[in-house]
Amino acid sequence: MRVRRYLVMMDAPSPRKRRRRRDRPSRRAEGHQAAQEAAELEPDRSVPEHPLIPAGSPELITTADALDELAAHVRSVGSFAYDTEFIGEETYHPRFCLIQIATRDRIALVDPLAELDITPVWELIADPACETIVHAGQQDLEPVVRFIDQAPAAIFDTQIAAGFVDRPYPLGLRQLVEEFVGERLGKALTFTRWDRRPLSKVHLRYAADDVRYLPAVRAALGDELARLGHEAWAAEECAGMSRTSLYRFDPDARLTRIMGTHQLRPRKTALLRELIILRDDISRAQDQPPRTLIKDEVLVRLARNPAHTVDEIGEIKHMPWPVAEAHGQRIIEITERILALPADQFPRGQSKLETPIDRVRIDSLWTLVCAYCLGRAISPALVGSRTRVAEYYAQARSGTLDGTNVLLQGWRGELVGEMLEGLRRDGAAVHLSWSDERLRSALTPDPP
Repeated sequence: MRVRRYLVMMDAPSPRKRRRRRDRPSRRAEGHQAAQEAAELEPDRSVPEHPLIPAGSPELITTADALDELAAHVRSVGSFAYDTEFIGEETYHPRFCLIQIATRDRIALVDPLAELDITPVWELIADPACETIVHAGQQDLEPVVRFIDQAPAAIFDTQIAAGFVDRPYPLGLRQLVEEFVGERLGKALTFTRWDRRPLSKVHLRYAADDVRYLPAVRAALGDELARLGHEAWAAEECAGMSRTSLYRFDPDARLTRIMGTHQLRPRKTALLRELIILRDDISRAQDQPPRTLIKDEVLVRLARNPAHTVDEIGEIKHMPWPVAEAHGQRIIEITERILALPADQFPRGQSKLETPIDRVRIDSLWTLVCAYCLGRAISPALVGSRTRVAEYYAQARSGTLDGTNVLLQGWRGELVGEMLEGLRRDGAAVHLSWSDERLRSALTPDPP
């Protein structure tokens, strides 16, 4: 009887639930309509004269010949700004609706919805001889791996670079453009139907401005990186965006981003990982975003309190009954397989529980790392987080610290690793001072 009542409730969702399901598409439709109406009211905005800022309205690229000609132009220049407009909440992969490209001379909008083969754009991004300038560009770069199975190359991310020149990370494009170019961008079109045609002049101007100023911002950031001596470090961090693994499904990466996993024992953590893989398989087959299909909190609940019948799965809060009915047996089979494995097949790992004294010491180290990085004009958020410092502390205490620790690798090792190891092993000291209205830091060989 309880299951039958539940099924009736699932068949007739409340008006509140229906409104919530339509929320994001409705907001897109409303935002799109507002932008269309504003197009008739907003005056044209002038573009500042600058050798690296292309003026005028963007070209619309809807034919293969025009796209080939644009790609040839980009290669002749050797550097271009790139961005995309997409809708990500309706399909497994985001649906790309517009591609923006700018050089110092031209600005163009490529229309993927015009039955156009976009491969020349992906090949530009994969060309190591051609620098691609992006801002927070990881999601925009993913199609290169997906469509042509190549890695993005020669990436310069202005958001990353700004973190190496005494700016907070992450910093928005609007703030960077205003600071380095002196131009205030128009209102952001966070939610709009980029898949509708024709687009208004407000849409076109917004899309164009996302890349129009990037070459000038990149040049200004390059000058500051050179002045501070941080060019190599910024280049190393941007080069990390060329790892193809970054753009492919990684259950371990998804696992670390789900809240509540630190409380799970090894066996249930392994079960959650298998459920993440299953959700991705189903989502890909049904062309749905994974977290739209099954929320993270539902997977954590299934891992913490394993279900053994389809009815138990269907009664979990926020679990869609059609998903439970169609795939509940697979969930049960995975659960039983993981629960039946011998205990020695799960790594014991290190306890993540912190004693009060541990917490105070880790907080102190993290505060010191933040101050030291800020004193070197680098955003602490680029280096990592308190969690990384906690891992360093735990490994140092247990004698398991080695070169694989993130804080001892690459530019992080040169910046923070040398400082922490100098304090721990060599009796060094950190010197902090305040001058020219900013914090400055240095590692001295001996304590005062």
